Amino acid sequence: IMAARALVGTVEVGRNSGELVQLMQSTVNDAVNEPWCLSFIQACIAYAEETAGVESDLVATEHVLTLWNASKKSSQVEKPSPGDLILWRHGKTISGHCGIVTDVQIHGYLTIEGNTSHAIGEIDRDGDGVFLKTRAKGGMGNFSEIGFLRVFPNYP
Repeated sequence: IMAARALVGTVEVGRNSGELVQLMQSTVNDAVNEPWCLSFIQACIAYAEETAGVESDLVATEHVLTLWNASKKSSQVEKPSPGDLILWRHGKTISGHCGIVTDVQIHGYLTIEGNTSHAIGEIDRDGDGVFLKTRAKGGMGNFSEIGFLRVFPNYP
């Protein structure tokens, strides 16, 4: 969460580009001008791994559905806590979006998301920056909640 908070307000330079966006994408691969919501999270995870000296069980990918499908059952949680990832699927497509849960509330979650917009009330999977968001439980619009992943399930 601390790494993600430090990046709130970061915006792209061009479409899905800019030095910081490319640095985040290089955490997983050398993608160019691709959606980067999960690359943002993977960069935050890499920072936490380096800082805390622990390793996440999550697969290094920039594709939300691949991350969910490849995750160990021990990483999948029903009730999220701050620091867990929330994953959404866009309609019946293979496209998704994700964020880092910072707070769990009665009707939803507070998150930090990359490659989203500052717009209120919608999930934007290809926006222009890193923003704090409020999300309803279950999903919003064409996005349905896939589930939650604990980044470090064995870390106290």
